[in-house]
Amino acid sequence: LLAEARVTTRLSSDHIVQVLDAGIDATSSTVFVVMELLSGSTLEDLVQQRGPCSAEQTAELLRQLAVGLDKAHGYVDASGNRAPIVHRDLKPGNLFLTQRDDGRPLLKILDFGTAKVLSQNTQASGMIRGTPQYMAYEQASGDPITPGTDIWALGLIALYLLTGRSYWLTVERHGTQAQLFGEILTLPLVPASERLRELGTREWTDRRPTARRQAFLPARLHTSFDHRAVGPVNVRLPPCRSLEFANRPLPKR
Repeated sequence: LLAEARVTTRLSSDHIVQVLDAGIDATSSTVFVVMELLSGSTLEDLVQQRGPCSAEQTAELLRQLAVGLDKAHGYVDASGNRAPIVHRDLKPGNLFLTQRDDGRPLLKILDFGTAKVLSQNTQASGMIRGTPQYMAYEQASGDPITPGTDIWALGLIALYLLTGRSYWLTVERHGTQAQLFGEILTLPLVPASERLRELGTREWTDRRPTARRQAFLPARLHTSFDHRAVGPVNVRLPPCRSLEFANRPLPKR
């Protein structure tokens, strides 16, 4: 656990929370992590309090998330060998929206404590970790993970940001964790648009501004998400090594 808790100290990115220290408390013998102090809210809290965000806002949030993941997935160790760091627990509750000194919104990835380094030299536990609602098939089944595991979670996060809903029927129907794992591991996947129709969700493609969407961000941050600054859903993502894994075939079930 300590080895995994120290993973973030190897990464330097505006979009990954800065870890100042990590170790074992002498009194309680528990692992501790000291991180930078941030002011803002998680994306989960923002959506729950103010409703789904617009396509433009989602595009910018995902762009910043992709930049942070690219840094982790493209990590190279001291020997020059590629050793991707996979977060394994990406979810809206681990994505924190704060602001830069000039007021622009800044997304930071939190809680790399469950991260795994994909290299032969790193001794990290192989336990199944993460939040089931955002787990990829291989993670839920205990199979080897790849950077694509995080990309899967990114897709589920996008759906949540746009609609405030979960892709999984079990979550929406308040089922048990065992039922959720059963849905992830056994049921066929349907396109997100079809799933939203199953859930009775209004098409999110209606991009007309509403008071609910306008209130998604604190007033001091909202201007940075103005569509004139970001562009209407045509935000270009930077080259991202993580996306190499996005089109991998789904595991056989």
